[in-house]
Amino acid sequence: METHCDATLDGAQCYGALGGTVSLQLMTIDSKVPDILLKTISTGVTKIILKIRNKTDKKVKIHKSIETRAHFFFNNGTFRIDNTERSDSTEYRLETFNSDGETIRTRRLQLFIEAPVSSLQLSSQCLTHGEMRVTCSSEGDGPQYSWTLDGHTQRDTEASPGDQTNTMTLKRGLSGDLTCTVKNHISSVTVSKKISPCEGLMYVNCTSNGTKISEWVIATGHTLCIDTTAVAHTTVTKVSNRPGVNVFVYFQLLQVFILLTVCLGSYWFYKKKTRLETSCDARKDGTKCYGALGGTVYLQLIINASGHELEFKNNITGTNVFKLENGKVKTNPPLKHRAVFYVEDGMLMLSNTEKADYGKYDLNIYNSEGMLLNTRQLDLLLLSSECLSQEEMRVTCSFEGTVPSTAGLWTDRH
Repeated sequence: METHCDATLDGAQCYGALGGTVSLQLMTIDSKVPDILLKTISTGVTKIILKIRNKTDKKVKIHKSIETRAHFFFNNGTFRIDNTERSDSTEYRLETFNSDGETIRTRRLQLFIEAPVSSLQLSSQCLTHGEMRVTCSSEGDGPQYSWTLDGHTQRDTEASPGDQTNTMTLKRGLSGDLTCTVKNHISSVTVSKKISPCEGLMYVNCTSNGTKISEWVIATGHTLCIDTTAVAHTTVTKVSNRPGVNVFVYFQLLQVFILLTVCLGSYWFYKKKTRLETSCDARKDGTKCYGALGGTVYLQLIINASGHELEFKNNITGTNVFKLENGKVKTNPPLKHRAVFYVEDGMLMLSNTEKADYGKYDLNIYNSEGMLLNTRQLDLLLLSSECLSQEEMRVTCSFEGTVPSTAGLWTDRH
């Protein structure tokens, strides 16, 4: 991807695609190129990126850190940088001189290198009262989201004016062509989906525990207005002195008891299972992911890794967890039976987690030609639990380094 920027004005802001090409117009085409110094100043250290002596024998000197990636064109005054890196993002100062070496002009320009928007996906979910939550997922730096339904701009009623989030809640009954547009300073991608009203709605009009309820809910699995005392009440009124009737009632009670036992057992197993399996969306830099010690953690590293090459390693030890090269996954031998990466889903499954698993991890994403597209870091924290004698539970959070600012703060979340 190639971008062009007019850097002839003081304070210009230019944007380039990570791994692409950016052309900076340093001088106007109709002006004679004077002697030039292009510098970067970081933490008090000055580095001369480009030096031009426009004498009879023109001389161009480019700093050795980018000399294989950069070129200056005298015919149009353009400085081009290929295979851009994140280190190219900085503030530059351009100084021009006359033939006597006197300063003619000094101006600044800021260059930003961003990963392009990619891997766009649109998903929807029906909520309790018939609304629909839609989510637009993407890769890239600094994404901004906008929504339209049948060409009409949509905004989340729960969001503040001006907010551009990747999640929006649609009112009940809406349908049509929903479009999500994601853009940053260098690219824009659009995805559309045909949506229909949520099915299976029913209107509830009753009193539950003294509270009047009148609203639309999803019929399947709704728990509003269920009279939990109905079974007990019916059982008492059905009891008779006739043995046959009593046997029938007791048989019904036995069926209810068995059903409740199965349901409670299933619920206990579900709670135990979900307590040991966690998932985390780790597609943003600096994400903190949590898991249960001895359980399984699913890390969403990328939407779809097909056509990419990945390197996922422990930041502390520098040891690779896995590498994806030429469509093949190579897992570190000690983790071979616990770590599985699913290429098409872009998800890493880490089972039987150990204390050695927590810490910081680095993810490097390359294209099929081995060019670096993006780098991210995530923190993996592991929780351990222990049942006590009075049906209480002791929960322990493991971490490394200094005590974080959130230490001692706990929330009960599902």
